[in-house]
Amino acid sequence: WRDWSSDVCSSDLMLLTTIIYFEYRARLENNEEPFTFTEFIENNKSDIIFIVISNYLMLYCGYLAEIGKMERKKAAILGYIFILLTFGHIYNNYAKKSKIGRIIFSILFITWSSYGVAFLLNDIARNNMINFLDLLAKNFFGIFLFFEARRQSI
Repeated sequence: WRDWSSDVCSSDLMLLTTIIYFEYRARLENNEEPFTFTEFIENNKSDIIFIVISNYLMLYCGYLAEIGKMERKKAAILGYIFILLTFGHIYNNYAKKSKIGRIIFSILFITWSSYGVAFLLNDIARNNMINFLDLLAKNFFGIFLFFEARRQSI
């Protein structure tokens, strides 16, 4: 359960960071006023709640399969429904507003969708694929944001 709970926290933070970045880039490309973190949270509260809940439900399906309460294929199908809801919402409300948002969205969607493929593999293959996907989804995106922030401040 500890591993799953850390996935909930880290994935929610990654999704929040992602939509903040998408909104930032859209405003930058459209020469609009910047926003503060507090303003973003206040103005996008319902979107954030929707994304967090649908992300949680996706992870919960996987958790139920891991503890033997749901068959893996059924959990994967339900999980994909929730990931489609999550990423559809992100695309329609944030990513499509900027060119870089659409590009990064595509990379993130493919990466995150690949977790569902890994979920259906045997234990060793699943572990290897998840480690690779974690490296890509968490570390690569974090490094990208770091260099993007640095580039914007120069």
